[in-house]
Amino acid sequence: MKMEYLGKHQMESALFHAALSRRYGGSRDELNDIGYIYMAGGDYRLANEVLRLAVEKEDATGVKGLAEFNLGLTELMLGDMQAANTWLTKALGIWDEHPPRGGGVLCLFVPTRAEGKLTLQEKLNPNPLETVKEALAVASIL
Repeated sequence: MKMEYLGKHQMESALFHAALSRRYGGSRDELNDIGYIYMAGGDYRLANEVLRLAVEKEDATGVKGLAEFNLGLTELMLGDMQAANTWLTKALGIWDEHPPRGGGVLCLFVPTRAEGKLTLQEKLNPNPLETVKEALAVASIL
């Protein structure tokens, strides 16, 4: 699923694999990846459901703070600014204490306003700390 999206940008195939994977649950990292794919496809409600499951997981797989960051973005896109701010601030706190190591985050969405509309723009090889600060700045003006 990850490679369908990251390697080939075959969204239809990535969404198909995400739906299959979702049925079986998974680790925090796997659920975060599924949520990210749904975000990329524009299904923020479904992404939100999956990312809520991810943040509830106690396992230590993946990059700390990533599921919280993505959940904050889905809340932002769904219009819940208070929840968005809560989750994005939590991700900021985690990344302030434990910055993701180089190469640990391949891509992140950052919210932007274009023509009066809130959208998500994907950044490749982002700086997670800068990206969460950008997201909080956008959330603060909405």
